Amino acid sequence: EINRLVSREKISRIDLEHEGFNFSENVNMVDRFLYFAAALNLKKQIRFVLNFDIDYSFYTNGDRIDLSSKYVILHLGASAPERKWKMENWKCLTDWLGIQGFKTFLTGSGEDYEESKMIQSGNVEKLFTETGSKIDLRNFASLAKTSRAFVGGDTGLTHLADAIGSKVLGLYGTSHLRFFPYRSRNYLSRFDLDENVKKISVSEVISKLEEIL
Repeated sequence: EINRLVSREKISRIDLEHEGFNFSENVNMVDRFLYFAAALNLKKQIRFVLNFDIDYSFYTNGDRIDLSSKYVILHLGASAPERKWKMENWKCLTDWLGIQGFKTFLTGSGEDYEESKMIQSGNVEKLFTETGSKIDLRNFASLAKTSRAFVGGDTGLTHLADAIGSKVLGLYGTSHLRFFPYRSRNYLSRFDLDENVKKISVSEVISKLEEIL
């Protein structure tokens, strides 16, 4: 049946559904691409390989970032305001992580900086300023790879951390199940309720993190 599909000049979604491929709303986007790859008779292989060695210590803006301690990454940013968790919730979460003995690295964008000033815990290190991120994607890859966990909303860094192998907890409001972290499969969602990510409670996030850490 696969060969019959590949012999066609065009393969439509209807063709794939007739061959038994699942395109229901709850199927993750990665699986959708894998269904299509199978129709092209391509071998299924999910692999994300870093083509460089992990930097366990690096400098950014003159500051030395040491990854030898046990730490969690919290990503405050998102592409739209409705995808962002409340800053006071992030503050509560950093306080809890400090009590548990974890250092917290905060990542985000320049637009998150002013509001993030409320987070002043001694266990917290911010990797962004009012002008933007202090680290590049290579630094972030090292940071995510050696972290104990990553918490973030529907944003590219959440999926990058997930691909690298970090234990990701996604916080979602307006985003559908098909966009949730593929490898980790850990998420909290308000999509089927009110689509309001800000209503995810700190206690819910802590409960999930206790399972992950």
